Amino acid sequence: AAAALRKALATQAAILGEASQAACATLANLTLACREKGDYANAVPFGRRAVAVAAKLFDGPHPLRAACLNNLGLLHTEAGRPEQALPLLERAATLVEKNLGAQHPRMATALSTVAGTLEDLGRRDEALPRLIRAVDIRVRHFGDAHPATANARVNAVRVPP
Repeated sequence: AAAALRKALATQAAILGEASQAACATLANLTLACREKGDYANAVPFGRRAVAVAAKLFDGPHPLRAACLNNLGLLHTEAGRPEQALPLLERAATLVEKNLGAQHPRMATALSTVAGTLEDLGRRDEALPRLIRAVDIRVRHFGDAHPATANARVNAVRVPP
């Protein structure tokens, strides 16, 4: 998949320039393709390029910009660099909130992701309120018996107060 995406990126860059929405989406997909293979050496540069292109393309809170920030943040988390991941994930969460609203289910996911990184940094006192908010959002949208709500509750209880 990565080889085909690299070829697509080269074509898009030649025709549209790298600072196009299509190229940005392809960079984001290349980031994910490399991440899935555990190829962080290539995934991180693609992720950085995607974030930079998205910032140029979208002045405000665009979903692709949030996705690029989130992808790069997750890469840093998986590579054992939570201190680099946290600001990216927090910016992504802010964009999700501006795009979709404070009570959207994707906001719950963004909150849980930030909370997990805070836990990795040993900042459990900051993680817990985000996890509780994620539970509240999921209860409101999915109800008490939904698997997403149950998972959010498990995440919140495993963080000691």
